[in-house]
Amino acid sequence: MSGAGSPGKVLKHAVLAFIAACLPLAAAAGYYYWREHRYAEELHKQETQLAELDARLAPIGDVDRLRSAMFARKQIADVLQEPQRGLQAAFALAAAMPAGASLVDLDVDEKQLTLQARCADAAATDAVLARLDQAGFSDARIAQRQPGTPAGVEQARFTARIDPARFAEIARAAGNAEARP
Repeated sequence: MSGAGSPGKVLKHAVLAFIAACLPLAAAAGYYYWREHRYAEELHKQETQLAELDARLAPIGDVDRLRSAMFARKQIADVLQEPQRGLQAAFALAAAMPAGASLVDLDVDEKQLTLQARCADAAATDAVLARLDQAGFSDARIAQRQPGTPAGVEQARFTARIDPARFAEIARAAGNAEARP
């Protein structure tokens, strides 16, 4: 016989060679399948965690919306309280008129204070203007002097603008002064 061997032996060797050649390919395919499956599981787990986090964070979005709405309400309340602050300052001023001045009339609207006072002299008139400024009103001035008042007495109408920013500044300064021992 020839050196090739019997056909059964050749076939056997060919099948063994084919299996030996396919074995690394099968191992590589198995590894890639296992790795792909593992990555898919990890991706699914991360997507689940992300969905849970989104569910937990959903109320925070509502908090931002609520905070914006509450801030808008606070601004509206501050605007509505501006005339009230002016009214309180006007009453405090009327209750503590300077020496030599007496209150005749007081009118407060949402933007302006009009005060009519009878003053003993020009110094009392200046003191009323100074008190208006100290109370937090802006642009305080004498709008009109009443003619025909008795000698030595001056009757004047004062106007001043209600200034919420100055009221807040004065309140902060007073609060800081009270906080210091």
